[in-house]
Amino acid sequence: MPNRQLTKHELEQRTYPLLKKIRIELHQLSKGDEKLLWAVRRKIAKELVDDEREKPAKRIALKKMKRKEQGDRCTICNKLLPEKKKGTGYFVGAGSFVAVNSSRVPRDKQHGRRQEAYSTINVPVMFA
Repeated sequence: MPNRQLTKHELEQRTYPLLKKIRIELHQLSKGDEKLLWAVRRKIAKELVDDEREKPAKRIALKKMKRKEQGDRCTICNKLLPEKKKGTGYFVGAGSFVAVNSSRVPRDKQHGRRQEAYSTINVPVMFA
């Protein structure tokens, strides 16, 4: 199932006006201090990513659990997972980064286009 896309109406009537309000608030908050503006933007962006993907400690714990659950093997090709640069995929992008919505898959050339690999078994996937 592909991720939901915003309609033109949702973008024009809801999303862009909200973004404009946020930008105005940020500029008012920073009062011309560019370093403060950058720091606040950065913090808000990080927090929004964490809202979607969970905090790093929780993601690390999930990766360890999935590795053990899968017996250190890739769910696509069944080869051993590498020790470094491991990837965790999640089946539904709008779903949360939880055990029932994730799988361990290595980030390498063999799985360069992992979306295609998963589509051959009819399981859509996003990667973090």
